[in-house]
Amino acid sequence: MEEPRNDRRERERYRVRTGAYAAFMPHSRRRGQIIDINLSGLAFHYIGVQKHVGKGEMAILLNGSGVLINKIKCQAVSDFEATDFNVFSVVPLRRCGIRFGKLTQEQAAKLEAFIQNYSTVNPSIQLLIAATNKS
Repeated sequence: MEEPRNDRRERERYRVRTGAYAAFMPHSRRRGQIIDINLSGLAFHYIGVQKHVGKGEMAILLNGSGVLINKIKCQAVSDFEATDFNVFSVVPLRRCGIRFGKLTQEQAAKLEAFIQNYSTVNPSIQLLIAATNKS
């Protein structure tokens, strides 16, 4: 079972459709499918046994399209074994929670577009995101 977490998020996270991935830069050895996302961070599953700690950069990629957003400054805020994902698997699956650092205007615009186009955000939330970022 996944570890319980103290949810300190200020914004709701939105589930992401299959085919979107996060990768740590520059070597992207640690990459995996994005689970959920908001303008402040994301969570993703990856295969591995060693926790990711500290600050770095990451990219958001789309299956078949390549890199969508590059060089996002970030920090891992949680990383634990995702034991309830597949209890019969011998492959070690982890869940990593990421908090984004300061985004450039271009990164923020691309992230907003990604959330609106590739997540389960509903139309009223899309309007709220747009209104929040104009103020």
